[in-house]
Amino acid sequence: MSTTTKSKFCTLVIGTLLAAMLPGVVVSAGTSCTVSISPNAATPAVNTTFTVNITNTGSTDLQWVDITVPTAGFFYAGNYVYDWAGSEHGDGVTFTNNTLAQGSSNGFQIASTAEPRPTSTNTWQIQASDDPGGAGAVTCTGSSNVAVSGHPPNDSNNGVSNIMVSSVTPASATVTWDSDNAISSLVYYGQTSDYGAASTYDSSLTNNHSVTLTGLSAFTGYHFQVAGSDGQGTFGYSGDSTFVTAAAPAGSNPPSGGSSGANVPGAHLKAAPTETIPPTISLTTDLGHPFSAAPTIAGLASDNDGVAAIDYSTDGGINWQPVTSITQPNRRKAHDLAFTFTPIFPDDGNYTVQARATDTSSNIAVTPPVTIIIDRLPPQTGPLVFAYGPQPLQPGQTGALNLVAGSDYRVTTSAVGGPTSLALDARPLSGAPGATSTNPTPTATFALTQNAGTGLWSGAVGFKTGGTYQLVAR
Repeated sequence: MSTTTKSKFCTLVIGTLLAAMLPGVVVSAGTSCTVSISPNAATPAVNTTFTVNITNTGSTDLQWVDITVPTAGFFYAGNYVYDWAGSEHGDGVTFTNNTLAQGSSNGFQIASTAEPRPTSTNTWQIQASDDPGGAGAVTCTGSSNVAVSGHPPNDSNNGVSNIMVSSVTPASATVTWDSDNAISSLVYYGQTSDYGAASTYDSSLTNNHSVTLTGLSAFTGYHFQVAGSDGQGTFGYSGDSTFVTAAAPAGSNPPSGGSSGANVPGAHLKAAPTETIPPTISLTTDLGHPFSAAPTIAGLASDNDGVAAIDYSTDGGINWQPVTSITQPNRRKAHDLAFTFTPIFPDDGNYTVQARATDTSSNIAVTPPVTIIIDRLPPQTGPLVFAYGPQPLQPGQTGALNLVAGSDYRVTTSAVGGPTSLALDARPLSGAPGATSTNPTPTATFALTQNAGTGLWSGAVGFKTGGTYQLVAR
């Protein structure tokens, strides 16, 4: 991997206690109330904290508030409200033992997770009453809709396996997979890892899934991700995978017939095997050095009876897609084939590549795994985000962040360029916040670890003595 580093700076002032305020907590109830929800969009299958802002527009004080997430498409996951007593029910929470005075506003932070499918409108129900028991409750008016957009995290598999692409034509492909739990079926797909399109949502709960994508372009690389939910808050979804559609024959329609899974021209998988000798397959491209772009990989395959399919994997054999081209270099040896493929690598990193040959009797041979290093950028980190418990911290007007000596804080950041390790060096500043001269010797180093699910780096930061420090990401 690249060893070049770039630094991000964050100035910290240790010793001043921040006011202990919960971010954006707003509450309201009574004979009349209004509501707004922020953010008004959610990512599928991701736990999101929403701030439900309620304003008491009535003539009495509110003493009871009930917040219910949309019963179709959202799952209640908790709350971060400490000045009201919360009583949770299946799809929300009821708050009591506090008062929202006339004309006042407050905000409740509610954690909720959306179904792994895009939707346009999901209406939350917010009710309030001036009675401690909720008698005569009214529904708050205002904006209580939350949309679902995007797709689940696609940097690791979550409860799904055996992802396969078969029956690939110039305009369609069938995606199959298995899931640990019985869940619904959905495939996000597109020509980039942002996808932009989704298959029809199949709400049937099953452990074995099959979705056919149609309307595709010939000889085009596609990214895709599978997802589903059991309707009770359990999700299954994959990382990003790719396949390439078949090329459209010049002057003719795509050929029909043959068995599913065969991609060698003129070959068919036999309904019943006639022999047990496996094929042979090898990669001929030198992959023993880093690449700044995905290389075109070549190989050879052969079989005593005939090769029916050649495909490849970039994740150690979890997912497979057909190779880009297959040719017969020696017409006298009809069973000897040459093939090429160009993988799609969306990010820098290490990828385990294998090729697989299947003969007409469904015997299989797989090449040994080879690691391909994609290294386009030097490692770079994003901004540092600090939190104390559930509360995020913000810098002051000078740009310095005030922390308390002796306390531990959570820091999170993103990184690109394929770093394999990340640490923060704390260097004392010689003057007040905003000073630029630093001591080159760090007084403390805090190692961060990467979350396999989100890709974010995080760790604990704490200082024993007060002072002014600069953090340098290394």
